[in-house]
Amino acid sequence: YGIFQTLVDGRKVGNPVDLYSEVFWVYGGECRLGTIDLSAGRHVLRFQTVGKNPASKGYYLGLDALRFSLVK
Repeated sequence: YGIFQTLVDGRKVGNPVDLYSEVFWVYGGECRLGTIDLSAGRHVLRFQTVGKNPASKGYYLGLDALRFSLVK
């Protein structure tokens, strides 16, 4: 698995995350990406590969679910 930077509307959110695991089916738990202010309307969420763990054989991204929280 690779190292990924999360972007919303082209802006970086949080720090890059290393998703490497020796076995791909291991649940990695919750990964908090950060907090941003969003206006009403459509937005683009992107995960950009920025590298890979030296032990990894590829740049894979496994994504099972996303959860968004409203913070006032």
